[in-house]
Amino acid sequence: MFEYVPDGLPSGRPAVVVLHGCTQDAAGYARGSGWVGLADRLRFKLVLPQQVSANNFSKCFNWFQATDIKRGAGEAESIAQMARYSAGSRTYVTGLSAGGAMISVMLAAYPELFAGGGVVAGLPYGCAASMIDAYSCMNPGKDLTRSNGATRCAPRARGRGLHGRPDEYA
Repeated sequence: MFEYVPDGLPSGRPAVVVLHGCTQDAAGYARGSGWVGLADRLRFKLVLPQQVSANNFSKCFNWFQATDIKRGAGEAESIAQMARYSAGSRTYVTGLSAGGAMISVMLAAYPELFAGGGVVAGLPYGCAASMIDAYSCMNPGKDLTRSNGATRCAPRARGRGLHGRPDEYA
């Protein structure tokens, strides 16, 4: 885990959990994406879990593995523990690509833990249950709307999804 706390940050300020995309690392994504500068300017703490190649060869968060996307288990629980450890007055969560897909997992599995979240070029929770299944989520995509039988009974966290033009990777 990479944590960034701006100099002189008073206790109780918000925290943002940020997940990188495939082939990236936490510290590089924090600096290269501008999150460190934003944290300095707006006065909040950053928490950046880091995926390692021992867990996923491409360093992607395992948003598609059934053992990693359930409350209380696998990578989802590990990220939740980091968020709890570093929690601010409010804790938000965001991620890019595979990190964005894992944010969908976090908002679905732990809605009470986060004040809100942002999925950037990610995928919806429950789109895949294996690595092979993940490819059909990314291209051509799956219809997970309620009109196609999807249901939701659990509490919901606030979230926003951002995606641009067709993207061959996410």
